[in-house]
Amino acid sequence: MNNLDGVILAGGKSVRFGADKALVRFRNKPLISSIYDELAIESDHVCIISDTNGKYKFLNIPVYKDIFPGFGPVGGIYTALNHTVSRRIFITPCDIVLLSNGIISILSDSIGSADAAAYSVNGILQPLPVLLNTIILEKVQVYLRKANLSVKGLLNICNTVVIPAEYHFDPEFLKSGNTREEFLRLSGEKDIYIY
Repeated sequence: MNNLDGVILAGGKSVRFGADKALVRFRNKPLISSIYDELAIESDHVCIISDTNGKYKFLNIPVYKDIFPGFGPVGGIYTALNHTVSRRIFITPCDIVLLSNGIISILSDSIGSADAAAYSVNGILQPLPVLLNTIILEKVQVYLRKANLSVKGLLNICNTVVIPAEYHFDPEFLKSGNTREEFLRLSGEKDIYIY
């Protein structure tokens, strides 16, 4: 197929949201289900990186615990790279409300032989979502050994293709629903319901 794995990072504590935002209702199903649906269009395999196994069992896909707990999204990236079966991985947090498979396609078409492909908005690099060639596993390992936790910092030391989002789609499609207010604004939902 595409030689691409899709990875959903769902290891955060959702402190600003006040509940598990991956399980908030969006289009009559949990948000993480909508993200899975978009990833499944472009990906050969989809998995979740999370600190809990049972919570996302309803998706019937692999859930992997962080190899290095407490290292945030960079730790999740490292874990994903260790479990991938494809040449490239698309990594997204579980709260990109308006994620579409088109966002993945643009990165796939742009990455070439680079380590990574990511978007910028108004000239500012957006660390996630990101497409990575699996050849960067060793770079990520070295980066983690130095206790670096910034995805943006990781992308800055890699050969990263940066695509201005505003040339391809409304940058709102990259925004996270980190708070209830932001989720409601982006999703168009009338209220918050957690499954």
